[in-house]
Amino acid sequence: MSKFKALVVTGMTGTGKTQLAIALAKRLNGELVCGDSTQMHDGLPILTNKESSFKDVPAYLYSKYAPSEEVDTQRYSMDARKAIKNILSRGKVPVIEGGSLFYHK
Repeated sequence: MSKFKALVVTGMTGTGKTQLAIALAKRLNGELVCGDSTQMHDGLPILTNKESSFKDVPAYLYSKYAPSEEVDTQRYSMDARKAIKNILSRGKVPVIEGGSLFYHK
């Protein structure tokens, strides 16, 4: 298994993880990778408090899947690894953000 160097921001719901991850990504030349089991689904901005300021920082896997789509850890892991490799290949820092440790490996 490959090892990646990445920053992970995790914690309880409503604690400002997304805003912190965006600030860190801006400061550290980073890009965001969604690690939240709800934010990765499209069409749930109020339920997830999905951040609208991703325009300032490239972000991956947010709203990637339809609300009815089931995403297991294997599928998420493949998509996240692809995004992380892409970020690292350009000399950037992956900042994985989300409260669901279910998807963090």
